[in-house]
Amino acid sequence: MLAKLFALIEVETINYCNRSCWYCLHGQHKLAKRLIMEDSLIDKTIGDLEVLKYRGIINWFSANEPLLDSRICDIIAKTKRQVPTCHPRLFTNGDFLTQEFLDTLFEKGLWQLKISAHDEKTYQRVSRLDFAGRNIKVGAFYRHQRSSFHNRAGLLKEFADDKRFLHYNCLRPSLNLVIRYDGQVKLCAEDLTGRTFDEHLNVRDHTLKEVWFSPEMEHYRELLAQGRRSDLRTCCDCNFHFSASEGWCQEIKQG
Repeated sequence: MLAKLFALIEVETINYCNRSCWYCLHGQHKLAKRLIMEDSLIDKTIGDLEVLKYRGIINWFSANEPLLDSRICDIIAKTKRQVPTCHPRLFTNGDFLTQEFLDTLFEKGLWQLKISAHDEKTYQRVSRLDFAGRNIKVGAFYRHQRSSFHNRAGLLKEFADDKRFLHYNCLRPSLNLVIRYDGQVKLCAEDLTGRTFDEHLNVRDHTLKEVWFSPEMEHYRELLAQGRRSDLRTCCDCNFHFSASEGWCQEIKQG
């Protein structure tokens, strides 16, 4: 099975988050220090996307708070300048979002901003910002029901008893390429710690295209398309359910 090129790429430029939410890995394992992706690796990633004439979505975040990276506006600008057909996007908890910050992000070329407010005070504050008709979505994350959370490839023990979808197929790795701050590849965004691949599968030594079409990723995609989660240590306890009919996939296509 030869996959099409990824429709969404997720790149973690900093490994840190300021919050410690009970439904997130950061709430269980607080990192000792902040580590950032090297500028040269960011430049290489953008260069690889330029070569591909990439037209999909690029998330400049993963399991982190992207607004903690002081370079984020410059990263957005450089991305849009070199890859004008792509769609840069950010998810933020909104804690550091000001009107000036918001305006600058979109002036630099941000396509979409999603704000997941984790308390009522933050929700009210960001809702009062002037969105000026931009592509911005605000969600009251603190109101979500427990059943709406996933166990992050079995890493969140709070949801270990949720066995829904353990035998379903999963198309997420067929659409989504995820890169950690150190250049290591993750099978998907649910694999928060990047347990799946050995160190050799990274974007330091390989192009994005080489990584995406590597035998390892092809193998994992084929197993998951067949619903064989039990064959993969990252996926055997994961209760994430994803199919091409869901809104997440439709959003990628529209991007």
